[in-house]
Amino acid sequence: PGVREKAAQICKTTGGRLLEVGCGDGLFLLPLAKASKLRLVGLDVFDPTFEEAKRRVREQKIGNVSLVKGKAQSLPYREGAFDTVVCINTLNSLQSKAEVAGAIAEMGRICKQEGCLILDFRNEKNPWMRYRFKWRKDRFPESKLPQLTFSDREMRDMLAAAGFEVKQKHAIGLPIARWAPALVIRATRPR
Repeated sequence: PGVREKAAQICKTTGGRLLEVGCGDGLFLLPLAKASKLRLVGLDVFDPTFEEAKRRVREQKIGNVSLVKGKAQSLPYREGAFDTVVCINTLNSLQSKAEVAGAIAEMGRICKQEGCLILDFRNEKNPWMRYRFKWRKDRFPESKLPQLTFSDREMRDMLAAAGFEVKQKHAIGLPIARWAPALVIRATRPR
């Protein structure tokens, strides 16, 4: 399975309210809405894809999804508002690792004490990721998407700073997590 499929498998084991940070056009959120009884909220800042998600929700008459405009670094919710917070195919597109750390801290703030974070990151140890993102940066220097990669340690440290620890780690694209292009993780607060 890819990033979305693995994250959806994990989400199906959760309940209550779920927020997807960086929902884009709804490629993850809308199929999940149809397959679960979760109360879902999608949040995104990018107009064209956000408008596409709104159109899809209307056309498909999906009642358990609401969409909100907002930024990952300043989520418009009270502390502990969600049981699960998901962020997939998004962290690698933020402008800096400091912004990613801020977004993870915000996701942790709005996640219930017994809740979980489900997110993915592009693995800097994967040679293809390093080459691909460097090539893209060299070829398209005007691109506003930095295409960030992270080490396992960096991601664990950012989660720890937000009060979370990794409970599950799933390799995507290769069976060995150390070299996989992407990793999907489920993190909870230590007990």
